[in-house]
Amino acid sequence: MDPSREDLGSEGYQLAVEPDRIAAVAATSTGLRWAAQTLRQLLPVEVFAAEQQNGVKWDVPCVDIVDVPRFRWRGIMLDVARWFLPLDQLHRFVDLAALHKLNVLHLHLTDDQGWRWESRRYPRLTEVGAWRRESMVGHYDEQKFDGVRHGGFYTQDELRSLVAYVRARSRHHGGAGD
Repeated sequence: MDPSREDLGSEGYQLAVEPDRIAAVAATSTGLRWAAQTLRQLLPVEVFAAEQQNGVKWDVPCVDIVDVPRFRWRGIMLDVARWFLPLDQLHRFVDLAALHKLNVLHLHLTDDQGWRWESRRYPRLTEVGAWRRESMVGHYDEQKFDGVRHGGFYTQDELRSLVAYVRARSRHHGGAGD
């Protein structure tokens, strides 16, 4: 293993896979987390299956990877204001973002399509603003609608739990986007 831990910065790592061992070096736990994500990516695709997979040869190719992010802020935005997603789907989205070493989630919670976070002071924001009568289908010029009521919102506790879920999978505290 060549680089010093300081050269790897706060999120970099070196991953060495040899026929008889796997070693990861990083200056921080965040770097080790990204090394583990890279190791997952090197495994057969069955590692991402929801259930245990039998008959899989769990080989990892021999590699020597030094990975230091070029940008501190590597983010992704999800627009749940336009199309509400249940919390379990947000968790899945976060897991996929972390797998790709994205470290900031921007959650678009409000616009003219929906108000997606609970306001205890102004409950009508979610009673009315979290729902729409129907959604447009196709191009605006066609003015076609599906006739299906759509909406929902996240409670303050759900959003707090989502923030904790994101932090546990993406980066150390005090990094970009805190």
